[in-house]
Amino acid sequence: MITSRIVRRLAAAVSAAFLILGAAAPADASGVQPRPEFLSAFQPGRAPAGFAHICSRYAWACSNRGANSEGDYVDLARSINAAVNREIRPATDQELYGRREYWTVPKNAGDCEDYALLKMKRLIQAGVPPANLFLATVVLSANEVHVVLVVRSRSGDFVLDNLSSKVSPWRATRYTFIKMQSASNRSRWDIVLLGRRATRE
Repeated sequence: MITSRIVRRLAAAVSAAFLILGAAAPADASGVQPRPEFLSAFQPGRAPAGFAHICSRYAWACSNRGANSEGDYVDLARSINAAVNREIRPATDQELYGRREYWTVPKNAGDCEDYALLKMKRLIQAGVPPANLFLATVVLSANEVHVVLVVRSRSGDFVLDNLSSKVSPWRATRYTFIKMQSASNRSRWDIVLLGRRATRE
């Protein structure tokens, strides 16, 4: 199981750019039980290092504008996920920019977070409120850290992924969700610790 202590070990061993976490009190002090079809915050955390300048470069990526709990965005998300996955060629930041980590909206090639940013941009352009979209970091089965886009629809949180043509409910991805943009302030991130290999104990 991936506990908060194990995540901190992963921060050192897997990718410091993604998993440098901060310790704080639980984000939801109300004791309200979150609905399982939606991802929920466990406690505040630090944003991935690559996210550092995203809000200043792409204001739409950090906007809290227009949260809509009644919107159904899944069909639109499927269309945009498939289109971006076809259009963008996989390539590492080292290959493209000579850097280990550089988050940007890609033109024709990019890595996981670049795909996610382009999908976010296109969903916003298609009318999805920015506050319904979240960048998130997950752990793959091989303990590799990966970035996906989460769209919050009325029936739950769905995941857009450059590794899959499907747009699936988060629980169906079999990923372990580590962190995601905060619902209350999308320039900040929360630790999530949800999924088949995670525990909040």
